[in-house]
Amino acid sequence: MKRIAIAAAVVSLLFAGAASAADLAARPYAKAPPPVAPVFSWTGFYIGGNVGGAFTNDTAFGITDPNNTLGLTGGLVPINFSASPTSVIGGVHAGYNWQVGPTWLVGIEGDFSFTSLRYQGSLSPFVSALPPANSFSNSNLRIDNLATIRGRLGWTQNQWLLYVTGGGAWMHADASGDVGCPNTGVFACGFNSRNPFSSDLNKWGWVAGVGGEFKVTNNWIFGLEYLYYRFDGAAFAARNVDITTGAATGRCCALYNFNDFEIHSVRARLSYQFGAPVVAKY
Repeated sequence: MKRIAIAAAVVSLLFAGAASAADLAARPYAKAPPPVAPVFSWTGFYIGGNVGGAFTNDTAFGITDPNNTLGLTGGLVPINFSASPTSVIGGVHAGYNWQVGPTWLVGIEGDFSFTSLRYQGSLSPFVSALPPANSFSNSNLRIDNLATIRGRLGWTQNQWLLYVTGGGAWMHADASGDVGCPNTGVFACGFNSRNPFSSDLNKWGWVAGVGGEFKVTNNWIFGLEYLYYRFDGAAFAARNVDITTGAATGRCCALYNFNDFEIHSVRARLSYQFGAPVVAKY
């Protein structure tokens, strides 16, 4: 009888546990959220530095003496040189981008660069109807600074940007030269004179180019850029002076001419963009 009572109690507990389990609600199933894809914004101010190489098209330059200030028999035959210098170029840049919609960008940028593009030519003795043995000539110009202010139009794809650019350009150069003929040596010049000059040169022109950039992080941008600069040529007039005393003779002038300047640069860029929020894209 005692065993029957114990068995009945166990069965009762089992039914009670089953009923309690049936009363419990099923746990809801929560699906894991999809991974967040960041969308990089290109809108904002940026500053940076750049370095690369610069080179020029073959450029003609030379010296003439239309008034024969040197007193040469038959006058001075024009002295012609040509050069296509190359140099390292580096500098700083800053600008602002506006991202127009998801894939287009407009912007403005200014930059200032240092370089050393040297045009150099010399001829001693120079050519004339009767070449004076002790005559000499040289012409030099060094471009040391370039600057631009440019618009930019680009196509963006998240972290990538491809763009075209163009605007105004400025260059600074130092120019110098000398052409002379002393009154010594074979076929010496009776005037014993020279026509030296030294001058600064500032030129305005235009620039155009293309480039590409990649956002390494939200704020840091690496890029490559090609620019083509074009400036009109330059001419300098040098008055005649006595070789021995350095006194002006009153005769004018030998002319130093440089054809148009065409400059190419290829530069690597590193920029820092301020702000530049990342927008989550689901």
